[in-house]
Amino acid sequence: MMIAVARAALLWALRAYARHAPLVLGLSLVPTIQRFALIVPGSPLTGGPGIASEAVAQGSRLVLFAALLWIAAREVLPADRRTPAGAWAAFAAGITPRLGLFLGQFAFLAAAFAVFDLVPDAAIGLWVPAAERPWVTATVVAAKNLTVIALTFAWLAGLFREFALLGEADRADGAPAPR
Repeated sequence: MMIAVARAALLWALRAYARHAPLVLGLSLVPTIQRFALIVPGSPLTGGPGIASEAVAQGSRLVLFAALLWIAAREVLPADRRTPAGAWAAFAAGITPRLGLFLGQFAFLAAAFAVFDLVPDAAIGLWVPAAERPWVTATVVAAKNLTVIALTFAWLAGLFREFALLGEADRADGAPAPR
């Protein structure tokens, strides 16, 4: 079941990314541009502007994640329970009896982090001349913001969806809602 949940969440994430590409890419462009501008040599984002740009970038990521969670919740919940409380109740109902299954999903996240973050960083350190590293790093980080990070948020929202679906199925079977 561990792989089935991870697979279902990933497939939903890929569909959501494609179906809502303008939203995902638009909100991901903010940290993409910010990271690129921050990393390149001679960056104008030092001191106060750097702190402000970081706040805006992180804010756009929060908005993206919240939007993806809302999209997932709309697919799972009946109209009368499409509220933050209703979404949380469905999610909690799905996790409560399956905490090990939920926590196990983060092994997949750790593996993805190793492949898509640690490996590229190590490759840049090994194969890119020192003088070119800032530009290559900025380009890779920008690409990761549009792809890996955005897809990770979509996958996490997909996990929310899968566990909320399990919670809704439990509810339909008469299981008590968690408090």
